[in-house]
Amino acid sequence: MAVIDSILGISVVVCVDEQALAEYDDDDFNAEKSSNMISKYIQSDILKEFAVRLAIVPPYSMNCPTLGFQIYVDGIKVREPLLRKAVLSRGGGHWESLFNGIKYSTGGQQPDCILRPFKFSEIQTSTDDERLDSLHSDIQVMGAVGEIVIKVLRRTEAQLVGPKIEQDSLLDGLPSTVHEKALKGEAKSHGTKLGDGRASVFSRRFESEFMDGEDHPIAIFRFKYRSREALKSLLVIRSPEPEQAPVSRTASPELAQQNALNIASLSPSERRQIQDFFQMLKSGAAPRIPEGKQMNHADRVFVKREREEDLIEAIRSRKKPGKRIAPVSIDLTLD
Repeated sequence: MAVIDSILGISVVVCVDEQALAEYDDDDFNAEKSSNMISKYIQSDILKEFAVRLAIVPPYSMNCPTLGFQIYVDGIKVREPLLRKAVLSRGGGHWESLFNGIKYSTGGQQPDCILRPFKFSEIQTSTDDERLDSLHSDIQVMGAVGEIVIKVLRRTEAQLVGPKIEQDSLLDGLPSTVHEKALKGEAKSHGTKLGDGRASVFSRRFESEFMDGEDHPIAIFRFKYRSREALKSLLVIRSPEPEQAPVSRTASPELAQQNALNIASLSPSERRQIQDFFQMLKSGAAPRIPEGKQMNHADRVFVKREREEDLIEAIRSRKKPGKRIAPVSIDLTLD
């Protein structure tokens, strides 16, 4: 949810399937220079319909008769709803509205109309030299593509003038294909088109004047929509580091099997010496520690391991080549 710290209580989100899209910080935006503006990245998916949700909650307090919202998509103003102070007061300081497309008249002055929803679409590019003739205009158009901007302005008392009727085919005038040079250096691949119309009803139309001028909004919310691949290329979305498996304190079965002593491969005399050694350890007949020197647990473990390794090494060094003896099972359990 995009919120401006200096104007708490006014929030704007872009929704897909009635769910607010995840927002990512725009590191190129300097909030210190624009205290009344916020800029975020959002992920767009081709053919997905989207909507803009406006909301006002306490502690925001209207200091004007009417609050106006200007919704721009790809640089084109597509909706301009008004919120009267009386309506906010009836809601106890709470108000919310969803704008998911543009309404067009079906003819005449009747309230019935069609609504064409906002829809993310893919920008088609071409390398055809014939498109170079419109390169300059394409660059200007593409400069605004990929952004959804909402401006909030203070306005005078609103007057009802009748049903709201749109005649212009907004967003349909954008070029369907541009030369790839028009996007050079821009990580853009998506734009906005209007989807198929569906039955709807016109809302009432109000008009009012700007209190501070149209060029002085009290808040600006900007959403830069990009594909997931583009967000990754901009390092807005960073791939998670591969998780490293925790180091085990115990050896794996394969490693334990490699390090295990194969008793069956020893000669009968070697096995008897090992049996005598372990009996000595169990009986506590190990060599004494010199007086005045105490050994901690780690020292005792090291000495024990060293004795075992020395014994086994001595046995192996005395082993003479001879006829291979078949493995024999030896029971080392004491009686």
